[in-house]
Amino acid sequence: MKKFALFDENGLPISFYSSEIHGENVPEDAVEITVAQWRDFIENPDLRKWIDGEVVAVEPSQPVATVTDYENAIQNLVDSTARERQFRDGVTLASYIGSTKPKWAAEAQAFVAWRDNVWFYAYGELAKVQAGQREQPTVEQFLTEIAPIAWPVA
Repeated sequence: MKKFALFDENGLPISFYSSEIHGENVPEDAVEITVAQWRDFIENPDLRKWIDGEVVAVEPSQPVATVTDYENAIQNLVDSTARERQFRDGVTLASYIGSTKPKWAAEAQAFVAWRDNVWFYAYGELAKVQAGQREQPTVEQFLTEIAPIAWPVA
């Protein structure tokens, strides 16, 4: 039993054929492959290519992060930063900016200034990505660009 495959211009399989099933109806431009190569393609969909007559493993493509992905990660960073000081989240900590307790008010003021700078930076850099002025970083890479908060010294 002979196996055949058609590949697109990138070497990805489009279709498979078997002499046993398709007989004389195998397309003329189909490439003969071994049963082992056929099995490798079938068992690893989208992870194999045909390059120079060989099956080659490829890394799966990662989905491109959306603005929402960055926003969610940044908001998580903002909220987790607030939790460092035992506040429920960023909104709760920001609400203490007018607190009668000086320690809480100082933490809230530092937090709000930091939070505003975080979002100002993030949206500015994401606008550069959208305008083609910088490469799009992964969400994880982008978070490393965020300056840490400077909490007030008690």
